[in-house]
Amino acid sequence: MRQNIRWAILAAVLVAALWATWQYASWERDRRQAALVARAVKYAVEQFGPAYLDFLDKNRHPPRDNMELHLPPPRDSLWVGVSRAELYPNGDVFFDFNSADPSRTPQLVWHINARGNYTAGPHLCGARDIPAKVLQWNGLLCDADVTVPARDAPAPATELTVTVPPQVASPADEVLDAVRRDDAVQLDRMHKAGRDICAANSQGVTPVAEAARSSQPKSIPVLVAACDVNIVEPFSGRTPLMIASAARDVDIVRALLMAGANPVQMTQKSDSAWFLLGTSSDDNSQQIRNMMQVKGAAVDTLAADRSTLLMRAAAAGNVELATWLLQVGARIDLQDQAGRSALMYATLSPTGEATLQLLIVKKAQLNLADRDGKTALSLAQGIEDQGRQARVLDILRSAGAT
Repeated sequence: MRQNIRWAILAAVLVAALWATWQYASWERDRRQAALVARAVKYAVEQFGPAYLDFLDKNRHPPRDNMELHLPPPRDSLWVGVSRAELYPNGDVFFDFNSADPSRTPQLVWHINARGNYTAGPHLCGARDIPAKVLQWNGLLCDADVTVPARDAPAPATELTVTVPPQVASPADEVLDAVRRDDAVQLDRMHKAGRDICAANSQGVTPVAEAARSSQPKSIPVLVAACDVNIVEPFSGRTPLMIASAARDVDIVRALLMAGANPVQMTQKSDSAWFLLGTSSDDNSQQIRNMMQVKGAAVDTLAADRSTLLMRAAAAGNVELATWLLQVGARIDLQDQAGRSALMYATLSPTGEATLQLLIVKKAQLNLADRDGKTALSLAQGIEDQGRQARVLDILRSAGAT
């Protein structure tokens, strides 16, 4: 009898231990997802919302996508913690999260309220494959499912209170917390006490990259004095300069370059800072390009696909940037790994006619062939828009293309 009781107690303890382990694993999984949801909402509130409303106010029509707001592309690794952060013209921002279960794609949709002060609420949101308690931990009450962009059925309004369950901070997380507060005094105190202020946390986020990402001007000098300024952040696969360059942050870029950051360093996941700056020709971008040139970035620096910035400017139809690049010595007839030149990219660009004419005036070779044997003229013959096809063919033939 006593033996049976002991076995029963042992079985009960084992079951309780297994249940507690399962509960903790479930709680930890939900806590991590709650932190990712909180980060996505932070992106929506601090980056997408203001940029969207400012664009709407200035242009009287909504932006088409991230790039029109000068924000990173949807699947850019700069969106730390999410696999996609994509804006739709109706003001919906779609966030996708990675999942170990291939049948699930956790998704949060945040709708930017263009009427009134959106930061004061109420807010509209939708969610899919995100547990209700994860949303509740963030103060969110969302539609149960999201299937397509621009859904007409609104989610219940909710007031945003971004909170996540408590967690035990690691030494690296404590450093990151000081970075996010831009507390240079605390960082310096930690460093002098022998703390490693350069190490990544469990998610692969490094302090110097986070300072660049969050634009923390006080923290940067302390960190670059102690850390390798060209270290590649495990999470994003980028250096701090790549992150600051993609954000067009002039002050942070300047500080990193002065500390020895390499403007043409590439990684397995990313092009160099020179290319991550994009093809914008605004004042910030031009300031950064000039600084990068002083620090060793050649105007004909090659990307991983052997394209040049001139090719990308031609593809974007940016005449101003293309003009500047040619003025500072860009070689006009270089070809990328597909064999395409800047002239070919301008030919194919929906907005490239003015750039095409510029390249012709600057004596670009008209009859270069790509790896498939196609010239600019033969590429132009494949343009679907008949009106644009006729205009581009006329420009090329008038210049002597055959």
